[in-house]
Amino acid sequence: LLDVSSHKVAKELFDQIKHFSEYFTLSGSIVPNDNLLYSSFENIYDYAVDLISNSKNYKDETFTFFSKDDMLKKYMAVELLEELDQGVKNNFKGFHLTYHPQINAKDFSIVSVEVLLRFKSESYGDTSPNEFIPILEKSGLIHNVGIWVIDEALSMCKKWREYNPDFKISVNISSIQLKKKSFAIKVINLLSKYDLPGDALIL
Repeated sequence: LLDVSSHKVAKELFDQIKHFSEYFTLSGSIVPNDNLLYSSFENIYDYAVDLISNSKNYKDETFTFFSKDDMLKKYMAVELLEELDQGVKNNFKGFHLTYHPQINAKDFSIVSVEVLLRFKSESYGDTSPNEFIPILEKSGLIHNVGIWVIDEALSMCKKWREYNPDFKISVNISSIQLKKKSFAIKVINLLSKYDLPGDALIL
Protein backbone atom coordinates (compact mmCIF):
# COMPACT_ATOMS: atom_id res chain seq x y z
CA LEU A 1 0.00 0.00 0.00
CA LEU A 2 1.57 3.25 -1.16
CA ASP A 3 0.94 6.61 0.39
CA VAL A 4 0.25 8.66 -2.73
CA SER A 5 -0.82 12.19 -1.96
CA SER A 6 -1.88 13.55 -5.38
CA HIS A 7 -2.84 12.76 -8.95
CA LYS A 8 0.54 14.08 -10.09
CA VAL A 9 2.50 11.64 -7.92
CA ALA A 10 0.30 8.75 -9.04
CA LYS A 11 0.84 9.69 -12.69
CA GLU A 12 4.61 9.78 -12.18
CA LEU A 13 4.49 6.32 -10.61
CA PHE A 14 2.48 5.01 -13.54
CA ASP A 15 4.96 6.49 -16.05
CA GLN A 16 7.78 4.59 -14.33
CA ILE A 17 6.16 1.16 -14.43
CA LYS A 18 4.37 1.28 -17.79
CA HIS A 19 7.59 0.52 -19.68
CA PHE A 20 8.02 -2.94 -18.12
CA SER A 21 8.55 -5.51 -20.85
CA GLU A 22 6.48 -8.26 -19.22
CA TYR A 23 2.72 -8.14 -19.71
CA PHE A 24 0.68 -7.63 -16.59
CA THR A 25 -2.38 -5.82 -15.32
CA LEU A 26 -2.11 -3.27 -12.57
CA SER A 27 -4.96 -1.49 -10.86
CA GLY A 28 -4.58 1.15 -8.20
CA SER A 29 -6.62 3.86 -6.62
CA ILE A 30 -6.48 7.09 -4.69
CA VAL A 31 -9.44 7.69 -2.41
CA PRO A 32 -9.87 11.24 -1.10
CA ASN A 33 -11.25 11.91 2.33
CA ASP A 34 -14.82 12.66 1.26
CA ASN A 35 -17.32 11.12 3.66
CA LEU A 36 -20.28 12.19 1.55
CA LEU A 37 -19.11 10.48 -1.63
CA TYR A 38 -17.09 7.62 -0.13
CA SER A 39 -19.26 6.81 2.85
CA SER A 40 -18.59 3.06 2.86
CA PHE A 41 -16.38 0.33 1.48
CA GLU A 42 -19.27 -0.75 -0.77
CA ASN A 43 -19.36 2.70 -2.36
CA ILE A 44 -15.62 2.68 -2.98
CA TYR A 45 -15.82 -0.82 -4.47
CA ASP A 46 -18.65 0.18 -6.83
CA TYR A 47 -16.71 3.24 -7.98
CA ALA A 48 -13.57 1.15 -8.56
CA VAL A 49 -15.43 -1.44 -10.64
CA ASP A 50 -17.00 1.31 -12.73
CA LEU A 51 -13.66 3.03 -13.23
CA ILE A 52 -11.93 -0.18 -14.34
CA SER A 53 -14.76 -0.82 -16.77
CA ASN A 54 -14.37 2.67 -18.23
CA SER A 55 -10.60 2.27 -18.51
CA LYS A 56 -11.02 -0.85 -20.67
CA ASN A 57 -12.80 1.27 -23.26
CA TYR A 58 -9.58 3.15 -23.94
CA LYS A 59 -6.20 2.11 -25.33
CA ASP A 60 -3.59 0.19 -23.35
CA GLU A 61 -1.40 1.95 -20.82
CA THR A 62 -4.32 4.01 -19.60
CA PHE A 63 -4.27 6.13 -16.50
CA THR A 64 -7.86 7.01 -15.66
CA PHE A 65 -9.18 9.32 -12.97
CA PHE A 66 -12.50 8.77 -11.30
CA SER A 67 -15.04 11.46 -12.13
CA LYS A 68 -17.52 12.32 -9.42
CA ASP A 69 -19.70 14.08 -11.98
CA ASP A 70 -19.74 11.04 -14.29
CA MET A 71 -20.76 8.75 -11.44
CA LEU A 72 -23.53 11.11 -10.35
CA LYS A 73 -24.77 11.20 -13.96
CA LYS A 74 -24.90 7.40 -13.98
CA TYR A 75 -26.86 7.36 -10.72
CA MET A 76 -29.21 9.94 -12.19
CA ALA A 77 -29.68 7.76 -15.28
CA VAL A 78 -30.57 4.77 -13.11
CA GLU A 79 -33.08 6.80 -11.12
CA LEU A 80 -34.54 8.30 -14.29
CA LEU A 81 -34.95 4.85 -15.82
CA GLU A 82 -36.94 3.74 -12.79
CA GLU A 83 -39.13 6.87 -12.95
CA LEU A 84 -39.66 6.51 -16.70
CA ASP A 85 -40.61 2.86 -16.31
CA GLN A 86 -43.06 3.66 -13.52
CA GLY A 87 -44.45 6.55 -15.55
CA VAL A 88 -45.19 4.26 -18.49
CA LYS A 89 -46.86 1.75 -16.19
CA ASN A 90 -48.96 4.51 -14.57
CA ASN A 91 -50.67 5.87 -17.66
CA PHE A 92 -47.55 7.80 -18.76
CA LYS A 93 -47.33 9.86 -15.59
CA GLY A 94 -44.77 12.64 -15.88
CA PHE A 95 -44.86 12.69 -19.69
CA HIS A 96 -46.45 15.54 -21.60
CA LEU A 97 -46.36 17.05 -25.07
CA THR A 98 -45.61 20.54 -26.27
CA TYR A 99 -46.71 21.86 -29.65
CA HIS A 100 -44.59 24.18 -31.80
CA PRO A 101 -46.68 25.89 -34.51
CA GLN A 102 -45.54 26.07 -38.12
CA ILE A 103 -46.76 29.28 -39.76
CA ASN A 104 -47.79 30.03 -43.34
CA ALA A 105 -45.59 32.97 -44.35
CA LYS A 106 -48.25 34.40 -46.65
CA ASP A 107 -51.14 34.85 -44.23
CA PHE A 108 -49.46 33.88 -40.91
CA SER A 109 -51.98 31.08 -40.35
CA ILE A 110 -50.99 27.94 -38.43
CA VAL A 111 -50.86 25.09 -40.93
CA SER A 112 -49.27 22.42 -38.75
CA VAL A 113 -47.55 21.81 -35.44
CA GLU A 114 -44.49 19.85 -34.39
CA VAL A 115 -44.98 17.64 -31.36
CA LEU A 116 -42.18 17.47 -28.78
CA LEU A 117 -42.05 14.97 -25.92
CA ARG A 118 -41.23 16.24 -22.44
CA PHE A 119 -40.77 14.55 -19.08
CA LYS A 120 -40.95 15.99 -15.57
CA SER A 121 -39.05 13.92 -13.02
CA GLU A 122 -40.21 13.86 -9.42
CA SER A 123 -36.56 13.93 -8.37
CA TYR A 124 -34.99 16.26 -10.95
CA GLY A 125 -37.88 18.33 -12.29
CA ASP A 126 -38.07 19.15 -15.99
CA THR A 127 -35.61 16.83 -17.69
CA SER A 128 -33.82 17.50 -20.96
CA PRO A 129 -34.78 15.22 -23.87
CA ASN A 130 -31.04 14.69 -24.35
CA GLU A 131 -31.08 12.92 -21.01
CA PHE A 132 -34.28 10.88 -21.04
CA ILE A 133 -34.69 10.00 -24.75
CA PRO A 134 -31.49 7.87 -24.87
CA ILE A 135 -32.68 6.05 -21.74
CA LEU A 136 -36.03 5.33 -23.38
CA GLU A 137 -34.24 4.01 -26.45
CA LYS A 138 -31.76 1.80 -24.60
CA SER A 139 -34.43 0.34 -22.32
CA GLY A 140 -36.97 -0.29 -25.09
CA LEU A 141 -39.54 1.96 -23.39
CA ILE A 142 -39.44 4.12 -26.51
CA HIS A 143 -41.85 1.72 -28.24
CA ASN A 144 -44.72 2.24 -25.80
CA VAL A 145 -43.96 5.92 -25.27
CA GLY A 146 -43.69 6.54 -29.01
CA ILE A 147 -47.12 5.07 -29.73
CA TRP A 148 -48.60 7.07 -26.84
CA VAL A 149 -47.13 10.25 -28.35
CA ILE A 150 -48.70 9.54 -31.75
CA ASP A 151 -52.04 8.67 -30.12
CA GLU A 152 -52.10 11.95 -28.17
CA ALA A 153 -50.94 13.94 -31.18
CA LEU A 154 -53.62 12.54 -33.49
CA SER A 155 -56.26 13.20 -30.86
CA MET A 156 -55.30 16.88 -30.91
CA CYS A 157 -55.02 16.91 -34.70
CA LYS A 158 -58.60 15.64 -34.95
CA LYS A 159 -59.81 18.60 -32.86
CA TRP A 160 -57.78 21.20 -34.79
CA ARG A 161 -59.05 19.82 -38.11
CA GLU A 162 -62.51 21.00 -37.12
CA TYR A 163 -61.17 24.53 -37.73
CA ASN A 164 -58.70 23.71 -40.51
CA PRO A 165 -59.51 20.56 -42.54
CA ASP A 166 -55.99 20.48 -44.00
CA PHE A 167 -54.23 20.75 -40.65
CA LYS A 168 -51.21 18.47 -40.20
CA ILE A 169 -49.22 17.30 -37.22
CA SER A 170 -45.53 16.34 -37.16
CA VAL A 171 -44.14 13.76 -34.74
CA ASN A 172 -40.47 12.90 -34.25
CA ILE A 173 -39.79 9.19 -34.01
CA SER A 174 -36.73 7.12 -33.16
CA SER A 175 -35.10 4.82 -35.70
CA ILE A 176 -35.46 2.13 -33.04
CA GLN A 177 -39.24 2.33 -33.39
CA LEU A 178 -38.96 1.52 -37.08
CA LYS A 179 -37.29 -1.80 -36.27
CA LYS A 180 -40.57 -3.13 -34.90
CA LYS A 181 -42.69 -4.65 -37.64
CA SER A 182 -45.84 -3.76 -35.72
CA PHE A 183 -45.04 -0.03 -35.71
CA ALA A 184 -46.60 0.73 -39.12
CA ILE A 185 -49.73 -1.27 -38.29
CA LYS A 186 -50.18 0.58 -35.00
CA VAL A 187 -49.84 3.95 -36.72
CA ILE A 188 -52.41 2.98 -39.36
CA ASN A 189 -54.78 1.79 -36.62
CA LEU A 190 -54.43 5.10 -34.78
CA LEU A 191 -55.19 7.06 -37.95
CA SER A 192 -58.32 4.93 -38.36
CA LYS A 193 -59.21 5.45 -34.70
CA TYR A 194 -59.45 9.22 -35.26
CA ASP A 195 -60.73 8.93 -38.84
CA LEU A 196 -57.76 10.85 -40.21
CA PRO A 197 -56.06 10.50 -43.61
CA GLY A 198 -52.43 9.48 -43.84
CA ASP A 199 -51.27 12.94 -44.86
CA ALA A 200 -52.49 14.37 -41.56
CA LEU A 201 -49.46 12.81 -39.85
CA ILE A 202 -45.86 13.66 -40.68
CA LEU A 203 -43.23 11.33 -39.21
